[in-house]
Amino acid sequence: AVKGVRVLALAPGSPAEKSGLKPGGDAQGDIIVAVDGQPVESPEALAEVIAKRQIGQAVKLLVFGGDKFRDVGVTLRPPPDPK
Repeated sequence: AVKGVRVLALAPGSPAEKSGLKPGGDAQGDIIVAVDGQPVESPEALAEVIAKRQIGQAVKLLVFGGDKFRDVGVTLRPPPDPK
């Protein structure tokens, strides 16, 4: 079993969606395994690693999906305003 954070949903038009990440609560969704080489095994760990980065900074995600690992580049942007 691959340890990481499963992608459950993506905001429409977000950098994550544009990067090709695949959401899904089942085996079809991608799993984020590491950010810039730092392993992440929980949503809290993922949030902590991302919080140390700056808006506009590019990060490299190691993602597992479709029975293979791949690198995905994402440029961070501010979270959407809650409405």
